[in-house]
Amino acid sequence: MLLCWFRASTVAGFRPGDVRFDANGDLLITVRQVKGRPEMKVRPGLLHIPRAARGHPRAEIFRVLHRVLDRDPDALCLVGRTVSARKQGGAAAANRLTKEFRRLVPPETLNLPVGAIVASHSFRELGATMAIKARYSPALSADHGLWRRIATMHERDFFAEFPYSRWLAAVFDFLATR
Repeated sequence: MLLCWFRASTVAGFRPGDVRFDANGDLLITVRQVKGRPEMKVRPGLLHIPRAARGHPRAEIFRVLHRVLDRDPDALCLVGRTVSARKQGGAAAANRLTKEFRRLVPPETLNLPVGAIVASHSFRELGATMAIKARYSPALSADHGLWRRIATMHERDFFAEFPYSRWLAAVFDFLATR
């Protein structure tokens, strides 16, 4: 979710083989379930995230994903095997992912500002905010986050909650204007 800015319902919509690496080492993700985009159920989208050089933050994330997918190629279908992508308008998937995130990284260990929470949507908000702070292409960022309109990324202001991170900016450097 950190790399892709997906909602939980999108993750719950993964099928076997939807998350994979191509022969060049780029990450390919078939997207079938997106809020407000029913056409993707019939004509799925393809998200392409390029590989990065050794030592690059994205290469570190890819190494972890390779280990997961080598062990179980369908591991990222877990949410969809346990809850429906559409149940409760996606809330069942969001609750499942939020519970798992909080189990893996207890919020009290994160030194969050008062009132801030960690939930399944946090990575979507974090990614969009980081792209804006890094001054990456708004059009590429909106396309990557599967927003129909660029303005949607700016509707909620998360600047205070997510300070600039050079590491995260590097993760998303493929969104810089080419």
